[in-house]
Amino acid sequence: MNSNFSDLISPSLRGLLNDEVTSLSNLQHQFSEGITIASSSPEAKALGIINLGKSDVWLTVANLTNKIGTLRIETHSDGNHVFVNNVTPEVNFYGSIRLLGQQNLIVFDDLKGRYVALHDVYFRGTRQFLFWGRGASAVGCSIEIEGTSQGVIVGDDALISSGVWVRNHNMHSVVDLTTRRQVSQQAVTTVLERHVWVGQNAILLKCDRIGKGSIVGASSLVRNSVPPMVAVAGLPAQVIRQNVSWGRDVSGMSPDEFKSLGLVP
Repeated sequence: MNSNFSDLISPSLRGLLNDEVTSLSNLQHQFSEGITIASSSPEAKALGIINLGKSDVWLTVANLTNKIGTLRIETHSDGNHVFVNNVTPEVNFYGSIRLLGQQNLIVFDDLKGRYVALHDVYFRGTRQFLFWGRGASAVGCSIEIEGTSQGVIVGDDALISSGVWVRNHNMHSVVDLTTRRQVSQQAVTTVLERHVWVGQNAILLKCDRIGKGSIVGASSLVRNSVPPMVAVAGLPAQVIRQNVSWGRDVSGMSPDEFKSLGLVP
């Protein structure tokens, strides 16, 4: 078992966690002195971890006294690791994670008191990853990950509304009956950059990137990349407005939200 965050993070994931998503150097510092425990231990139970699987998950936390919330983990193989930066004591976190394969990595940065409800996060393979950025929130989201060394990244201060599905693959194969060859594309890594808003009941299906500050309209289907600071909507989603972003407060964007996008308030 290795609890060193820098060693567990793969070069490919390290390259994806750039300034458009989060501050990786800050994240490494937070976990450098983390405490590692087994998910079935009494300490994990006191934090709100419910181990439902056949195997243990290694859990690294920043603090053994700040309750995480309620995190249900179902495992079928060894070698999976969850990092939770629980430096903020007031957390409304409710999640269910299923891990089918081995060597999967899950990282929750400081939730900063946000409400996070992840109804079902399903890792179907090996060496997959989920990164949840600092201050990102979810009213009710489900995530399904397919493909070796693939994953989902949710950047800092993102907002995912209720009923949202994020799937990095087509769910099943599509076969050309003439050639008998599979014509569906392989799984991708889905990246939501910082301060992205995904509207209610939207589906991200093999979407590789949503640019920082962008907005995905309710009930939209996103299958391709979305540029930064645009609004998209529809089936399939298309750009309906450019040079826009959003604020958590109905009165407008805060100075910090402008700064997160590299803009002057």
